[in-house]
Amino acid sequence: MFKIARGQAPFPDNATTRALIDAQDWDSFSAVLKQGLSATEADSSSGVKEKSDLGISQEVGQMIYSAGHALAGFVAFTGNFLFFAEAMDVSPTNVFGMPSAIMGVIGALAAGGADFLVAKMPIENKAVSTMRTITTVTTIVSKIIFSGPGQKYLAKGYLSFMKANDNRKVGAVFNTALVFPALFCTCYHFYELSKKPVSKERSLAIIGETSSMVQYVGRISYCVAIFDPESSTRLIPASVMAGCNVVMFGLETAGALIF
Repeated sequence: MFKIARGQAPFPDNATTRALIDAQDWDSFSAVLKQGLSATEADSSSGVKEKSDLGISQEVGQMIYSAGHALAGFVAFTGNFLFFAEAMDVSPTNVFGMPSAIMGVIGALAAGGADFLVAKMPIENKAVSTMRTITTVTTIVSKIIFSGPGQKYLAKGYLSFMKANDNRKVGAVFNTALVFPALFCTCYHFYELSKKPVSKERSLAIIGETSSMVQYVGRISYCVAIFDPESSTRLIPASVMAGCNVVMFGLETAGALIF
């Protein structure tokens, strides 16, 4: 999808991409990402081209941000069928539970990781920024803990006290509770952005926060759906959740392409 829209892959075959692939640990990866990498590339038409640290850093940032948000949008759209089916089936033996949880974690990691590594006009207030980081990490961890595989692992270890009788409902309530601190951070960020001059960075930040707002509505709708015992009325919040995922797909893809 990214290649069709831009005419090139999100990660071109160059020195920067090869350096990221060859990184053996997080320190090596961070060095390429944050400090840049001086490299030379032979080009058959223009000879040898020297890339500065700044140019490499910007290029890596674009790759990480675009790829992360494109993946998040792809997960929101393609996984929507799983998410909807999982929300409509309230039985304990829900066959859509595990694949839905995996898709959810992948989407959260893709968008959250891209924003953490290459933040676009991030929250300036340190306290609110820390709250957002804690909330984001807790949200991802809770998705893992309250997933089927996570519960099976907890049942055998020292954290067995965290095993829930109905992990889907407990996880949904916990995930919904996390919406409130996340919503506060989003509103505060909108307040900060309202004071900034118009720019591409500001537009990307607004798109990102708008996507977050839509995601909050989807999370609450999912919680309402799985607690509704009637399938006829459960269809309403489940459909709202599905609609939110479609909107998120559009926003995340737009953010990836605008960068």
